[in-house]
Amino acid sequence: MDDLKLIMDAAEDRKDLIAFMNQLVWSFAEPGFREYKSAEVLIKALEDAGFTVKKGIAGIETAFVARFGPGSGCRWSAPLMLKAGIIKMTPINAEKKD
Repeated sequence: MDDLKLIMDAAEDRKDLIAFMNQLVWSFAEPGFREYKSAEVLIKALEDAGFTVKKGIAGIETAFVARFGPGSGCRWSAPLMLKAGIIKMTPINAEKKD
């Protein structure tokens, strides 16, 4: 099974959890580099799923890297998930509305 199929199948199996986590993180509306609640719930979900999480990456308190499997180096990352079509980037309209 190729990596893309593996990721797509894993995402499909967990689509309800992914949608819930997405809505939960967005509900916190935390500013960049201060996503404390978001990081906490995402890290807990990843650890509960068997990932090893390294926190405080690059000196950023809320940054983390998640790895799966002993020494595998396998990571879930936004670029990989974008490529697989699991997540999509959409522009945010930052214009001030009166």
